[in-house]
Parts: sequence; structure tokens; C-alpha cells
Amino acid sequence: MKKAWMRELEVILTSEKLHNKMIFGDNWKVGKTDLTISISGTKRLSSMNDKFTIKIENLTYNQIIQMIDGEYYDVEIKCGYRNKENTGAFTIFKGGVSYISNVLGDRKSNTVYIFCANKLVAKYGQSRINLTLNSGINMYGALDFISKRAGIKEFNIDDSLKNRIIRDTTTTNTNFANFIDNFSKNNNFMINGDASYNSDYSIWSPRKSIRTIVLNSSTFILTGGYPTLNSEGAHIMLIPTFNFMPGDVIKVDNSILDIGITSENQITENVGYYLDKQGKYVITEIDYDLENRGNNFSISLLAKAYDFYSNITDLMR
Repeated sequence: MKKAWMRELEVILTSEKLHNKMIFGDNWKVGKTDLTISISGTKRLSSMNDKFTIKIENLTYNQIIQMIDGEYYDVEIKCGYRNKENTGAFTIFKGGVSYISNVLGDRKSNTVYIFCANKLVAKYGQSRINLTLNSGINMYGALDFISKRAGIKEFNIDDSLKNRIIRDTTTTNTNFANFIDNFSKNNNFMINGDASYNSDYSIWSPRKSIRTIVLNSSTFILTGGYPTLNSEGAHIMLIPTFNFMPGDVIKVDNSILDIGITSENQITENVGYYLDKQGKYVITEIDYDLENRGNNFSISLLAKAYDFYSNITDLMR
């Protein structure tokens, strides 16, 4: 008999103040029952729009007070499966806590909601950057300097920016998240604030891909029916066995994409126009619906044809 896959859903809160962690969802490792955890969230091809909501039922009041008083404001979310066919939980989000709410229910039960944003917003968006960038310096050097000035230690800047020069003197008086978002839009660069991979943010040329991932039946399991394609892009639902990030290029067999018309307003839409000839699509949004109990445990990818990859404006819509 084939062994059933068991879900893993883990929330790790860290306090810089106390140099300590609170971990929820790992009681199974010592043979205890875990609390009920639900997580919904979105990562987008942007520096500012990654948001997650963590819902934990029946935390004790001591734990809630400890969380707030101890300033457990750094958050990491892991998910996956525990069995011999899989490597276990992997990180899908690293960020900061923006708000904690406790809601009382029937029979004295309570539910804690933890609202989270990515590091650029939650951690590096608090203080303003006041400086002037002189014309004639290369963009790589400017971004490297400003990132370090903002206190960011882990970042990934495309080497091609060493060949791009700032034409006009620029003065900035804003937080880093706003600065880097405006910089990427004004200069037609791709950017994400996904710290779950290997840096707090990445910025690169739209003609360059960071990773290419082949989606096939031997490596990934589709859920929710065949992937669909429309003017928004390809919609693909998967069970969570890999940490995708915005900007990843996925390669799929176009024959599995459902391009059927289901409504009258799609009649004039040339869906074939949104197909990529090589089956390559750039992930612009990832949605998460995860529960350690209940029916939901999936991720949804929205990806545009690689042919549009050089058009940053189209990708950022």
C-alpha cells in the first residue's frame, strides 16, 4: 500500500530583541498534536506587494503576550510533505509582521491573525533614505551603495547594470521599498522582494531569466484540472513541493493548456496570441492557500508568455 503524503505547515517567528524563536506546526516531530494553521498569501513581481496572512487557532494568551512583548516580528513560513518520496518542508516566505489581531469565538476559543509583508516593506521600509545620486555613475554601483546604506546585506543585482549609466542627477527622500520600486519602473527592470530564495530582493534585466524550471508530470503534480490560458496569462495550480518565485521562467507543454472559450465576452479574444511558441512563461504572481487541516493545500501560478518578457510594463499590470 502506498503511504499517504502528510502535510507540513510551519510558522517560525523570531525576536531580534530576545534572540529567540517561536515555532508553530512542528509538534508532530515530538509526537504531539499541532494547532490548526491556515495561511493565505501572494507573491508578485514587485518590490512591495508580497503579503501573507497567518491564522492560528487556540494559541494561549501567554503565547500571544510573549509574541507581542518579545517583538517576534521576523517571520518565516515553510510548507511541504513529510514522507520518503519528498524532502520535507521548504521556505516559501520570509518577511516581517505588520499586525497581530486576536479574535474571540464561541466557547472561549480564540483565533490569532498575523499579517505579514516582505522584508523590503516590513523591515527596510521604516526609515527614509536622504541622498543625491550624481549623473555619470553606473546603476549597479548606485544600487549597491543605497542597498547597503539602507542596511540590506543580501541582495542580487544584475551585472548588466554595470554598463548602464545614470544620465541625470537624482535626489531621493523616501524609504528603500519605494525607491527601488520606482527605480525599476523608470528604468524598465524586473524586480522582486522575495526573500525566501537567497536574497532580500533581486533586480535584473527583463531580457534575462534567473531560473528556468521545467514543469512535467514526473516533477510536479497539477491540481484543479488542466492549466488555462487567457489574456491574463497561464493559470497553473500545483501541490506545494517547490519554492517558486516571481520572475522564474517555467517551461510547460503547450498541449496541456486549456484555451477553450467559456464566456461570450471571450469570443473576440485571440487566446492563441498569449501562447509562447517554446512553452516558456514568466511567473508574475503566486497565490497560496494552505491548511494543515481541511481541504486546501495548493499554490496557483500566473505566468505570461516569455515573448512578452522584454516588456516590463505588460508584466507589471
